[in-house]
Amino acid sequence: MLYKGLFRYDIFSSKVCYIINKYSTNAFKPRTIGKMRKKCTSAVLIDDEKARVTRFDFEPGQETGWHIHEHDYVITAITDCFMMIQHPDGTQTRSEVHAGSAYSRKAGVRHNVINVSKRQMIFIEIEIINSHGN
Repeated sequence: MLYKGLFRYDIFSSKVCYIINKYSTNAFKPRTIGKMRKKCTSAVLIDDEKARVTRFDFEPGQETGWHIHEHDYVITAITDCFMMIQHPDGTQTRSEVHAGSAYSRKAGVRHNVINVSKRQMIFIEIEIINSHGN
């Protein structure tokens, strides 16, 4: 008998999650069963041919929702950011980015970001649309 997925208990969110495996038609989209988290707010500050700059504001427990980064990007923390990163394979990692710090990632990253602190979390995302100068 082939199982279409596996259940796991997420100790950080106290939720049961359904992880879709390779036998499913939607292999890279983990889903949460039960209560859903609220989405963070975002505001696009700049959107032109070279870059898109977006501010993300999270209250405690809020998430971005599952997304894929189509461009290389840089994150700059405005506040101390204590995040849980959920990955398509069902794993999770904790990440701390302190106010004023930054990191970069390549295009293709797929994840969900959750504020696991008891404080508001704010960061700026800079997507590099066109890195070739004119």
